[in-house]
This record gives sequence, structure tokens and C-alpha cells, in this order.
Amino acid sequence: MGIRAQGNPLASFLDVWSNTGLDAVTAAPPGAAGNAEATGGNITEYTDSGTVYRAHIFLATDTFQVTKLATNPNLGNNVDILLIGGGGGGGGGNGDYGSGGGGAGGFVEVTGYTVAAATYPITVGGGGSQGGGGHPQHQSRRGINGGDTVFTNPSPETITAKGGGGGGTGNSIPSTPATSVYANDGQTGGCGGGGGSYGGPPPIPYGAPGPTNQAPSQPTSISSGTLTQYGFAGGQGNRGDIQANGGGGGGAGGAGTNAPPGPGIGPGAAGGNGRANTWAYGPTNPVTRAGGGSGGGAPTGGVGGAATPGGGGAGGQMGQPFEVVGPTTGSRGGDGTYSAGSGGGGGTRGTPAPAYGPGGRGGSGICVVRYKIADTTSGIKATGGNVSKVGSKILHTFTNSGTFAITSPISTVEILAVGGGGGGGQVNAGGGGAGAVQYSSSKPVNPSPGSYSIVVGAGGAGSSPNPSTNSFISYGKDGVATTTGSIIASAPGGGGGAANSPYNTARPGGSGGGGGDGNPGGTGSGDSGHPGGTDVASPTNGWGNDGGSAGPTAGGGGGGAASVGSNNSGGTGGNGGGGVQYSISGSTKYYAAGGGGGARTGGTAGTGGNSIGGDGESSPISDGVNGAPAGVINTGSGGGGGGYQTSPNIPGGGGHGGAGIVIIAYPA
Repeated sequence: MGIRAQGNPLASFLDVWSNTGLDAVTAAPPGAAGNAEATGGNITEYTDSGTVYRAHIFLATDTFQVTKLATNPNLGNNVDILLIGGGGGGGGGNGDYGSGGGGAGGFVEVTGYTVAAATYPITVGGGGSQGGGGHPQHQSRRGINGGDTVFTNPSPETITAKGGGGGGTGNSIPSTPATSVYANDGQTGGCGGGGGSYGGPPPIPYGAPGPTNQAPSQPTSISSGTLTQYGFAGGQGNRGDIQANGGGGGGAGGAGTNAPPGPGIGPGAAGGNGRANTWAYGPTNPVTRAGGGSGGGAPTGGVGGAATPGGGGAGGQMGQPFEVVGPTTGSRGGDGTYSAGSGGGGGTRGTPAPAYGPGGRGGSGICVVRYKIADTTSGIKATGGNVSKVGSKILHTFTNSGTFAITSPISTVEILAVGGGGGGGQVNAGGGGAGAVQYSSSKPVNPSPGSYSIVVGAGGAGSSPNPSTNSFISYGKDGVATTTGSIIASAPGGGGGAANSPYNTARPGGSGGGGGDGNPGGTGSGDSGHPGGTDVASPTNGWGNDGGSAGPTAGGGGGGAASVGSNNSGGTGGNGGGGVQYSISGSTKYYAAGGGGGARTGGTAGTGGNSIGGDGESSPISDGVNGAPAGVINTGSGGGGGGYQTSPNIPGGGGHGGAGIVIIAYPA
């Protein structure tokens, strides 16, 4: 036997003596004395060339703990490790100058690494904040570097994937030093940030590309196994006395593209491609991660660079709405993909004047640790999603949209569907409401065999930080509904949190967003009255609740699937409503909690529900480009409401809502 996991979502996996987990395995070899045990992360199982692997997927900082070593020499105690640093944020837009895309996090693969019975701390790097759009002109900011992802062996030894470099800002006046928050140069990182553009008196300069520091910072000689690492430089920004484009951020699969030479020629430059890896979900589900963010376009109507393979954000298009993501309909840079270490796209000048699109946020990093279990056949009866086994049932987990295709007859399924959470509002604002929750322990499927389209609702975007005037204040965006064809009713997305006046009316949704500026919270379309407990069947409308009301200086909490969002109390923002618990994944987890309300200087922000809703934001706000915390991805939870700092004047933005999820289970 190989390493066995305990106290995690798939605790009862392969055991050849009791025939649980992935069954139909080969007989235990002579002399096999048992298996090792380990904990940590989210867990999947899959077969690769006749060998069963178990993968621990770390989306946040945690520990990988080996509590008992295997004694089967045919499998050993070696692991493979994938590390990707957090992606860099894209630069903010300014005037007629496109900004650079953020670089992806460094990409490190280790094979055959020997582990002992010990605890291995894992730090997952966060995505870098986006650069804010410039107002007044020349005050746009570069993107912030992503955080490092680190696997620590207490022996001691550390293996590090460096965070991606931030993209340089577009600016008509060069800023020094190169690391200034107003810098045009791309920043050094695991993959370098793209250079922003700028113009000036001859000789006309340009935003330099950010170099990679992945290889120089990480020795290839480690205590055991083989280490391979990837990191590429960003692309150079355009030069020109007017209308210049931003360079692309570097990716794990290649360097960022240089912006075309000459003023206002072509689109913003594309970020470097990402790199594929199969260790999380197996050879039939490769995932391409760590794409560089693309640069912002410069000429009026000029498009930004397109989103890149590997999740890099698109660049903004000049002259488009400043809160809409490019490359063709908005001037805001697109965010890098969560848990992919991808760079954010560069922003550019938007509308209405004098609005400037911010860059996109970098995607957070990831760590995957996998090891051999045994040889097996799975007996799976359908395809689609991430397929694993818990005890005597098969799971299909959809964290993105796809198709659930039944290949062998199944009469009923257990199913959980959660809509995307709403984004938080802007300026002492309401938290986002949670997506509605639909659940049944036994739902008939007909036809069987047959195919069912699965749509996993995205989380609503949090409102942008630091609006230039009150006319640009806005509520958080609604989450998107999750649907499963005819298997179970739709789970609507959560309502966006209200902002300060004039957008102080909270949005309705599966659960309503929190109110803003003295207004009530949004209405939840889901049914209230959840009785508490675990695995409670949902009513026809799903579970959902209203958001909390706001006062003049603090927002209401977003509604959760189990309870309403709290009202504000004086200068204290309301807490997000509670989520509901389900054990379909193999362990009991919370889903669909509301985001906390934001507060202004002198007040206290509300907290997100059950530590999965985003907390509200309050003063002091350390940086005007950072929004409130997001709802946890794939829980359908609301983002936190933005705060407000009065001296100096920094209006805060809302956190993004967490994407929804679909889990389908049936007997093996």
C-alpha cells in the first residue's frame, strides 16, 4: 500500500483488505504489511497507466502531515510535488498609455521526493493586487507581485515557487526607481511582469520587461528526487509620444510578448502561455496554469491583449467602460484565474472620462502533492468533472462547467448544487449574498444513460476600489446561477452588496446582498427556515435568506443559506449570514455563507459567515487598490463589503463572490 489519508474529505479510500475506496484492486503482494497515513488539503484519486494515485490539492496555506509510513516496498514513500507561486497583478490604466500584464507565478515540479513521518508546512502564495487606474493623470500604479508558494521539509529544506512580477503602469512621465508603486517597468518575479508604456521628450523611453527570478532563487539540487522549474520574462511596453501599448506578462510556458513598436499600433501584447500538468486530477483532466496577463491597448478603440492559455487575464480596451473587463468591451484588466498562479491583465483609459481602468488581480497559487496507492480498476459509471471515490460511492465534482454523461445505467444520484456568491459593494458597503443551495440525497436521473449540461455559476465581481468620483460608485455584481439540466432545480446566484449613495439598493439573489447607506438588504429567492444540522434536503426554491440592512456609516451583511445577514449596529457592519453543512464530499463542509458589511473610519467591519464568506473592510485601508476579502472559491459565498478611510481619503472596494459548485454521487 502507499500513503493513506485520514481526517480528510476522502478518508475511506483504497484498502485491499476491507474492499473499500477504489475497489477491484489486485491482491496484496506477499509481505505487504499495511499503508502509510497522511492528512491535508482537498483530495482526489485517479488511475494513470494502471497505477492509482492520490493527490492532496492545497488551495490555501495548510500542512501535509505523514503520520504513518508505508511498509510496502512496491510503492514506497515518495511523492511528486507541484508548486506554483501567486500571479502578479496587472498595471493600472492612465491617459493614452496601456499598462503591462502581470507575470505568472514560478512553476516547479519535483518527482520522487522521499518523505518521512513528519509535518510538512505548505504556504500557498496569494495573487498580487491590481494596479489602480490613474486619477489625476500620472497617478496610476503598477501591479503588485504575487506571493511565494513554499513546501517546507523540517529536515530542513524548502522548495519555493516565486510569486509573479507585477505589470508596469502606463504613464506619460517615467517614474523612478523601477520598484516605485508608479513604475512603468515590469517587476521581477517567478515570471516577470510586462512593461507598461509611456512617452516623453526624445529619446522616447519605454517600460522595461520584468525578468524571471525563479531559476536563480531555487537550486536544482535537493535532498532527493528531481526538481524542474519554469519561469520566463515579461514583454516590453511600447514607446511613443502618444497612445502606446502595454507588454505581456511572462508565463510558465513562454515569455510575454513585446508591444508592437510605434505609437498606437495593434493591440496590447499577449501574455506568455501557461504550462499543463496532470497531477491534480489525472491524465484525462490536464490543467494548464500559470499564464501571463496580457497588456492593455492604447489607441482609442484599440483592443487589449486576449486572455492567455493558463488563465492569464485579458488586457483592457481603451475608450470602453472602466468597470468592464477587456479585451474588446471594457478598459479593466481581467483577473488571473484562482489557484492557477496566473497574471492579471493590464488596464487602460476608460469611459466616462476621467475614468481609468484598473489592472486585473493575480490568481492565487497552488500546491499539489501526489503519491502511489495501488493498481486498480474503478468501475465508474459516468464521465465529467473531477472523479473520485469515497467509501462505496463515486463522486463527480464540478468546479467548472462541463457535462455529466452517464455511460452505465444509474437510477438515482445524490446531488449538491450551489450558485455563485455575490460581490461586495463599494464604500462602507453591504456584503455579497450567498448563492442558493439545492440538495437531494436521492434524485432520479432519466435518461440513463444520458448527458446533462452542468453550469457552475461564477462569483460576482466585487466593486472596484478607489472610484475617482461618487458617480463611479457601484454595487457588487450578482453571482451566476448554477444549473444541472433536469437533475435538480436551478440554484440562483447571490445578490451583489449595495454601495454608498447613489447605488445603495442591495441586489436580490439566491440570498440577498447586504444593504448600503441606510437601506435594507436585498431579498433572497431561496426559502428561509433551514432547521440546522447536516445534509438537509432543499425546498423547491433552494435555501436562501435576505441580506441585512445598513446604517449611514456601515453596511449590512449578505444573506446566507442558513440565516439572514445581520443588520449594522451603529458604526459596525453586519455579519454575513450563516452557511449550510453537507457531507457529500466525504467530510462535512460549509457552503453558501454571506459576506460581512464594510465600515468607515471609526467603525468595525462585519465578518463573513463561517469563515467562508468574505470579511468586510474597515479603516485603515493600507492600499487603495485592494478590495475586501473574497468569498471562498467553490463554496458560493459572498464577498466582503468595501470600507472607507476618511484621512487620507481612500474609498474601499468589495470582495469577489466565490464561485459555486456541483457534486454528484452514486453507488459504485
